[in-house]
Amino acid sequence: PGHPEHTRINVMPITPATSRMHYHFLTMTTSYPEEHPQSLRDAMDSVLNEDKVVLEAIQKIYDQRGEDLPEVSVRADQAALRARRIVANMVEAERAGG
Repeated sequence: PGHPEHTRINVMPITPATSRMHYHFLTMTTSYPEEHPQSLRDAMDSVLNEDKVVLEAIQKIYDQRGEDLPEVSVRADQAALRARRIVANMVEAERAGG
């Protein structure tokens, strides 16, 4: 109480590099000066390591079944799917010369 509201935003984009490799970035921004104590770094490492386990399991399924598996999306994927459509439309417009 009595302090201004603080905001911290964590962005963790995943960018493909090859068909079997990607870059996973972590960026944090705040509305206030913030030290990054070891406990915060450890927590972020834990989150990234959880993602690594899941992504490696997904890759194993692709390796076993092939890459022609149907894509399954859930409601939480809505923003990412919209962003994909926007980028795909931009690429198509660029290829069409306009």
